[in-house]
Amino acid sequence: NIQSYAKKNLGRPLTSLEMRNLLVSTGIPQGADSLTRHIGPLPNIRAALNKLTTITALEAQQARNSIQWRLSPRGLVVETFRDGNFDLTLTDISGRVFFYASERISPQAVFRAPLRLPRGIYFLSIRGEGKREVAKQTILP
Repeated sequence: NIQSYAKKNLGRPLTSLEMRNLLVSTGIPQGADSLTRHIGPLPNIRAALNKLTTITALEAQQARNSIQWRLSPRGLVVETFRDGNFDLTLTDISGRVFFYASERISPQAVFRAPLRLPRGIYFLSIRGEGKREVAKQTILP
């Protein structure tokens, strides 16, 4: 099952919110007529496991990455060992974009963005100079 796979590959089970977001984002839309009373997407276990596989691969890549990020009272703090012009995109596990910037960053850049992220799994993608790096972060209450 999905939780067993998450425990084995992520080292922990998914929270109920993470599981819900995963199942909704990978589910198969159902008909919305009044007879079937639409209750949400039909879970697609194969697609959910594929998405978790991608997350696991991203975590392995993050261990090799030269970027880290965190939220602070000042805003989004991005730590990297590179200087240059980059596109930064912060998304959640379902792909929803919470922050985007295209600008020059330095080894410890602070973006003054009023980010109040709900609990969940987030990915910061930095693209530029022919490279793309992704750093994952889990936000807990």
